[in-house]
Amino acid sequence: SAVDIPLTSTVPQRCMAFHRQKPQATQIWVPSAGEEIRSFATMKGAELYLEACKLVGVMPVSYFLRNMEEPYMNLNHHGLGPHGAKAIAITLVSNTTITHLELEDNWILAEGVTCLVQMLRENCYIQELVFNFPPSSNT
Repeated sequence: SAVDIPLTSTVPQRCMAFHRQKPQATQIWVPSAGEEIRSFATMKGAELYLEACKLVGVMPVSYFLRNMEEPYMNLNHHGLGPHGAKAIAITLVSNTTITHLELEDNWILAEGVTCLVQMLRENCYIQELVFNFPPSSNT
């Protein structure tokens, strides 16, 4: 059965109860084997991002890799989609450098926003997050 898993081993104790709750419809990811959980717990930075990209099946964004130690990250117009946003969110849980993140025009949709919200529950360093939803096709 699916379980909501902590993104890294650095999850504060006050947040552990959240991760032990019954599975919900909005989860960051569900690894297929225990080995994946252990290996992610020891990764950080670029290594974590590359593994997260493999896990969710997206190509890494080289700009993110090159600038993940800068406080301002502008990923506008990078075509991330919800899975790319998920890989970014997984990585940012333990990032203490990025304080401003821009994700406009990336079609991250509700799934990507959910992952970013879960990341923000753990990351208290991000002060500003900018994103937008694509226009509705019904208009």
